[in-house]
Amino acid sequence: MVNVRRTHQGFTIVELSIVVVIIGILAAIAMVAFGSLSKRARDTQRTTDLANIQRVLELHAVDYNGSMLGNGSGCGANGDGSGWWHSTESTYVKSTRTCLGEAGYTNVSKLLDPSGCAGGGTSDPSGTCSGKPRYMIAHCLKDSQPAVYLLAMLESKPQSSTFTDTLCDGGVVAGFPAGITNWDVGYGINYLVRVR
Repeated sequence: MVNVRRTHQGFTIVELSIVVVIIGILAAIAMVAFGSLSKRARDTQRTTDLANIQRVLELHAVDYNGSMLGNGSGCGANGDGSGWWHSTESTYVKSTRTCLGEAGYTNVSKLLDPSGCAGGGTSDPSGTCSGKPRYMIAHCLKDSQPAVYLLAMLESKPQSSTFTDTLCDGGVVAGFPAGITNWDVGYGINYLVRVR
């Protein structure tokens, strides 16, 4: 009996193709999972940032006889305290972020949304931040009492067209004649922290 010995020199093209397809599928799954993790990580940073800003605004109120950098403070849109957290628009005397930094609260004066976007309008002349997350602050009355809200857009939370509709009495926000009712749709606001 003759013993026939076959030598196997390598893989066939079919075997190699199957391996490449499997690696491609695994890479696609990993990319989707990584993208979701990145969104959640940025959202965690946003909620932490807003909690830190909240604490500093409350500390500022204690240090400055109740001042929350609101109406007449010279901060925010038209100097009324509301608007983008950090903006260089012409209607902003100073951003709230700058005002807190000048008051000595440098730990929050450096905070920006993890997307790198600061504000709208002239702060973003190229429009690259349009529809991207940014921090906002709103001074208004709620149930006839002063209220301050810190607002953000979380990437992993669904949007709502009514989220900001009942935050302020009559939807009126200091420095914003159009009010806050369109901030959810217009700016994607879907998360808030009430300061006062």
